Amino acid sequence: MILHIRQQTICGNELVKKIEILNAATGKRIKTLTDNTHKAIENARYITFANGFAYLSSYTTSEKGMVLEIDTATLTIKRAVEVGRQPDELEVVGNKLYVANSGGYSQSNLENYVSVVDLNSFTVVNAITVAPNLRRLKKDSRGTLYICPWGTTNKLYVVDTKTDKLSDSITIKVEDFVIKNDTAYVYGADYGTKNHSYTRIDLKTKTVLPGSFITDGTKIEIPYGIAVDPNNGNIYIADARDYVEAGDLFCFDAQGRLKNTIKKTGIIPGHIAFFNRK
Repeated sequence: MILHIRQQTICGNELVKKIEILNAATGKRIKTLTDNTHKAIENARYITFANGFAYLSSYTTSEKGMVLEIDTATLTIKRAVEVGRQPDELEVVGNKLYVANSGGYSQSNLENYVSVVDLNSFTVVNAITVAPNLRRLKKDSRGTLYICPWGTTNKLYVVDTKTDKLSDSITIKVEDFVIKNDTAYVYGADYGTKNHSYTRIDLKTKTVLPGSFITDGTKIEIPYGIAVDPNNGNIYIADARDYVEAGDLFCFDAQGRLKNTIKKTGIIPGHIAFFNRK
């Protein structure tokens, strides 16, 4: 099954905040979750899965954000924990959950840290100072975290989860990235421009590899999501185009050559998942 996040639905004059759970094979709804206990489905952002649970970040405009723990067997909300303001991406490493806090609604008072949540107690046990306005957060095969802000610096930050400290940074233009086999596929631009670069990083050596991973000169208007197929290495990039008309999805082979394009996938396509039918 797959969890599909719906942030807000207008029902009459009331905003209904909920999570839709769908069957991945059929696309049919299994269950709808609302949260009257923790009041945490305010603005659902990102979701990650580990050990039979789904962890969902959610935030409000001014108060601290929350992470919900959802049991994927019973499809119920089990626990909630308060983290920083406007939390975005999150990852589980071992018995800890790491949450990137942005504070993005308060440009003069941005958050600059990753919340560390102990999964046994489901409480915040640490805060790792990284950089202002954090957004993207992903792990490699060794559990090292890579984090980038919302366009505030041309750096990819590295956090050692053994010490829970900032350990390094890699200078690179980065808006979003995906990790496959300890290689990061990164796209980025000078902030506020459309001059995008498509770069790979060898995460074992923290080395930026030469050249573009798009090798045939294909132009993408506004890249807004990226994924690499774990089975064949195909690279997918979503194009938001102008944020108004329906966007496109580009598929490149592992050598960076365009294989096909799916036109008009919907307005602002940004997330890609793979499902193996048996």
